[in-house]
Amino acid sequence: MNVLLPTAETSVPRDITGAVTLSVTAEGTIAWNKDLITLDEFLVRIQQYRLQEPDPRVLINADERALFAQVVYVVDEVRKAPIPKIYIETRIFQNK
Repeated sequence: MNVLLPTAETSVPRDITGAVTLSVTAEGTIAWNKDLITLDEFLVRIQQYRLQEPDPRVLINADERALFAQVVYVVDEVRKAPIPKIYIETRIFQNK
């Protein structure tokens, strides 16, 4: 799954060991650890993950061309699970 991450000057590498990766593509599709899923599957999986994982963490990598509303929806549903540890993946800004 190809996702073109947005750049950020303050991007910092993080230890995401054990985190679930949610991807939002430019087309608005969602993937759970690179497996395409439907919105209904996403809602079920995020609740199951919260119940099964003692320290749930979610890494969101959204394509820079994805609609902001789609990314906000994913973040909002993760927060409602409730999962407080949410990380947004970005590329490091390279000033040339």
